[in-house]
Amino acid sequence: MKKNLIALSVAAMVGGLAVSTGARADVVTNGTDADFLQFTQDGIGHALIVPYFNVQNGNMSVFHVVNTDTINGKAVKVRFRGASNSDDVFDFQVYLSPGDVFTGAVTQAASGAAQFVTADTTCTIPGNVNQEFVLSRLSEDEQVAGVGSREGYIEIFNMGDIPEDEVDLGDGTTVTAADVDNDGEFDDVNILYTAIKHVDGEPPCGLTTDSRLVALLSTNTDATVSATPGNQDGDLTSSLYVKGMNNPTGTLMGGWYIINVDGALSYSGNDATILAVDSTSPQTVNGNFQMAVANGVFWPQRDFTIGGDINFFSADPLLKLGGTAAGIALGGVEPRAFDLPDMSTPYTSTLPNEPHTQAALLSLALAVTSIVNEFATDAVISAASDWTFTMPSRRYNAAVRYNDGVDGNGAPSPVYTDLNDGEYHDLNGDDADYSEANINDGFYSETWVEGADYNDADNYFTPVVSATQGNTELVGSQLCVSDIGVSYTDREEGEIASPAIEFVISPSTPAATPEVLFCGEASVLKFNVSNTAESVLGAGLATQGIEMVFDEAGSTYSNGWATLTTPGLTGKGLPILGSYFLKAVNPLTAAGVAANYGLIFQHRVTRPTLPL
Repeated sequence: MKKNLIALSVAAMVGGLAVSTGARADVVTNGTDADFLQFTQDGIGHALIVPYFNVQNGNMSVFHVVNTDTINGKAVKVRFRGASNSDDVFDFQVYLSPGDVFTGAVTQAASGAAQFVTADTTCTIPGNVNQEFVLSRLSEDEQVAGVGSREGYIEIFNMGDIPEDEVDLGDGTTVTAADVDNDGEFDDVNILYTAIKHVDGEPPCGLTTDSRLVALLSTNTDATVSATPGNQDGDLTSSLYVKGMNNPTGTLMGGWYIINVDGALSYSGNDATILAVDSTSPQTVNGNFQMAVANGVFWPQRDFTIGGDINFFSADPLLKLGGTAAGIALGGVEPRAFDLPDMSTPYTSTLPNEPHTQAALLSLALAVTSIVNEFATDAVISAASDWTFTMPSRRYNAAVRYNDGVDGNGAPSPVYTDLNDGEYHDLNGDDADYSEANINDGFYSETWVEGADYNDADNYFTPVVSATQGNTELVGSQLCVSDIGVSYTDREEGEIASPAIEFVISPSTPAATPEVLFCGEASVLKFNVSNTAESVLGAGLATQGIEMVFDEAGSTYSNGWATLTTPGLTGKGLPILGSYFLKAVNPLTAAGVAANYGLIFQHRVTRPTLPL
């Protein structure tokens, strides 16, 4: 990875607060002026992450997406990923009017799977998104009763802005203007904008029925041209503009909440935010740069094969493996149009053809070396505590293929993308079937083994091949990340430091006699209860119980605070988002009066030393 690019990104990310609505960048219609990314857990930006959703045990999860831009509409991608392996379980597009809000809920269907429900009139593709989640990319075990769809996290992307008028860049010719409605006139009303703009509280829509709009939004010539990542092309007749869109300026904000009606509980939070920013803009006092205009990242919401080289558009190792017939036979996922964009799709001009570099920068921005928060399990108030942990950038460095195609028994195995050069790696030595000769532009399979080719320096997740190399191992059909330390203290300074137990982070299934594990891409740690006990959130996919023992008799601290150390590879930390969920009951409340309380506290963290 280019070290100057790392330093540049760090300079933008250390601020940690979002640019306010009033400070958003002006729309620039002739390309992108964003040159790198900034990640923040607050505010307004180009992409949002809902760190956790849950429909277990009567929970309903709700999210809101707000377009704070009162001039332009927004073409937005929404994707739900499962807790175990970040598998895509449901995705669709939303077309927000200026100042619009889209909201939807996830509940558990009668089949057991998660289902999406909305009564919002904002335009979507497909036109009706009220349906159960799609289970085909989950492991066989997690497809049963849809169990693997019930927890996870949500990715939300601004694919492009939608201006009121057709984009006219100056001279009125077909080279520099987009005649969206094909009437021979330029800079007149944009039919896509007209379709999504609310009139008397409801937009006309017609995105899937009006033949002109269907023609605009059902194809993507740029996605078949590997030389034009992010749909940026010098010939504007085959770019974002002819679809009635402009480059995305961000200005999205979002929030989420989990409600349990029977338990009289609710929890809420803000989305984490990705900004595409201009490093030449004036910095605010906390180190932020101005939000800027990013690469367009539109792909149609359709089920057809990506015509171009997936390696230019995504760092997802399963999609990279699935880019050839040989790779699909080895357990790769064939990339489809609806798979894009993802969090690694290049948003900035400094990352053309390099989704692996963007994935590395995202992990760098999220990386923490320790996590600190409180816990409470006081029996007097029936207190219970869960901590959640989500690693939304891990999927672009490491994933699990459920059928490796090598031994014929459908055995799962880990696969990796080297964030230094974008090359695909595995542990089975599939070079003969999936070699440099079988894939474009030198992206090839290379078995990672101990030695010179092994790369901990630029990656956050690599396979364990020795006592000093790697941090991930497969357990069942999930991947575990190791080398996590723990210390904890009660409220009266009683302290236990580094007990003789090992923590691991990211997907795994506890063994019969487990060590203390963190399991899953959206995992839950339960305090002072067993592994099988119910958690505050009713989580069931990736949970682990930990007892805060302080003596040989097994006595536990009922209240206090804890620190988890997450040094990661070569001290870079691990990319983690999460919160502390507290449930309590007031024992003095009169009969018939709700006495349950749900509270949430975002994790406090420390971050790694910045690279020079």
